[in-house]
Amino acid sequence: MTKAASRLQAAVELEDMSREDWVATLRYNRQLWILFATSVTRPDNPLPEEVKANIANLAIFIFKQSLVAERDRSEASVRPLISINRNIAAGLRGQ
Repeated sequence: MTKAASRLQAAVELEDMSREDWVATLRYNRQLWILFATSVTRPDNPLPEEVKANIANLAIFIFKQSLVAERDRSEASVRPLISINRNIAAGLRGQ
């Protein structure tokens, strides 16, 4: 999550980033979230159902916001993705 957040932050800061690289950065984040949501929401995952549902809902938001960010290509459109990734990473580290 931290790596994806850092890549998104770098993409925002690089004004001359190509559209292809911008989309690739967003795709990397989506792929990470696909893996995360898939593993967490598996029936054999021991997390409480409420936590699984919350992560699934976050993943849906990430996917939708990524589409917005692909079109908009602004810091405002990527800021929620960065924030969520950093907060999830901090939670996973126990902070």
